[in-house]
Amino acid sequence: MFALHLFGVVHVDRLGKVRSELDSYLDTADADALFLETQPVEPRPYLRGLLHAPLSLFGFLFYGILFAPLVVLCTRRYAPPELVATSDLAEERGVPLHTVDRPLPEFARELSGWRTAGEWVVFLAVASLAPLSNAILVCAVLVGTGAVVGTARVDRRLAAPVAVLAGAVAATLLFGPEPVSLPADSLWLATVAIVAGGAFIRQTLDAHNEFMTERAATLAAENGYERGVLVTGKGHVDGMISASDHVVRTYRPRWLRTPGRVETGFERDGPTEDESDEDDYVAPGVPASVRSRAGATIVDLGAATVAVVVGAALTVQVESVLASLVGGFETLALTVGAVGAVGAVGALVAYFVGLEAAFGQTVGKRAVGIVVTDDDGTPPAGWRVLVRNLLRPVDFLVFYLLGALVASVTRDKRRIGDLLAGTVVRRTVSGP
Repeated sequence: MFALHLFGVVHVDRLGKVRSELDSYLDTADADALFLETQPVEPRPYLRGLLHAPLSLFGFLFYGILFAPLVVLCTRRYAPPELVATSDLAEERGVPLHTVDRPLPEFARELSGWRTAGEWVVFLAVASLAPLSNAILVCAVLVGTGAVVGTARVDRRLAAPVAVLAGAVAATLLFGPEPVSLPADSLWLATVAIVAGGAFIRQTLDAHNEFMTERAATLAAENGYERGVLVTGKGHVDGMISASDHVVRTYRPRWLRTPGRVETGFERDGPTEDESDEDDYVAPGVPASVRSRAGATIVDLGAATVAVVVGAALTVQVESVLASLVGGFETLALTVGAVGAVGAVGALVAYFVGLEAAFGQTVGKRAVGIVVTDDDGTPPAGWRVLVRNLLRPVDFLVFYLLGALVASVTRDKRRIGDLLAGTVVRRTVSGP
């Protein structure tokens, strides 16, 4: 049986460290083939993919542009350290090297028509907040990516200064001083796109893992390899262990430090006696559906409106009493709006953050039988509740269309706030 060894890497790490660790790992693995996770340097698939997933792939490309100078800092070329180290060691040892990753745009082209339409709606809606500025940003990212990729196809060392320049231009457009930077409204498109891109990568992670391990096994069968080492991102390791029975050993690195950790003897997940094959049964604690969360949102909008009105009115009344006690009636008219706004914001915080931190549920969530939890199903930490609610305005774009879209395509049905806070909204009851 083909034995597959996994070598995990951090994509931004010291080249010498990665090379030394991989060299030692190859000695102990006695591999007769090397496999590498790497995306192709080819612009056309991404241009076609943008037609199917404009928001997600634009976010992926934008992140890549901002990330590129760090890669160049590590390797002095436009190539991650694992690509340089694996290529060099394969040549030195005379071991065949195969790339096994599937291009991300291919996953985008398999999306449903509804998903593609949703991506375009959100992309255009967010871009319309600052049309000219966002058009400049999109052009800068696409032109910069094209220049970097085009140069890298000729020479990756030559592409290094181009990558640094492209990353600097993109960062300056968003965070630079006036007048060279774009208006703050452009941050919406950048933020939403990067989050959508990250969510899309998470959504396709299992498919990536399965594809790479199956491709390595297929190449081994075709070429008669008995042992191989697959060099991949650290985040893929656990998924690959579950995806393939061929995995016998792994190496998990530590960023900028040595040594990493070698692991063997894996216990893979499998079906248990308690699992049911009935499609209509809902197990306790499963992620809540988008429909149930929409129902909770409708109830919460009504309840939160009442809380805002009451909070604002009470705050104004309290301020009025205090002002009369200190003789401040003459300033009251100027401060009613500000005081009311403070009361309204306080009421919103108390409603969403307070209730979820204390009970895991708002009125709406309790009404439909769902609850906010940590990843493992336990009550959420207070800071996680705060983070998910601070990002609620982002999810609320186009009347929660953005949040619903992200939740419909991510693992565990998470909206943007849940992804960044590490929370999951789950059902509290089971049954048919």
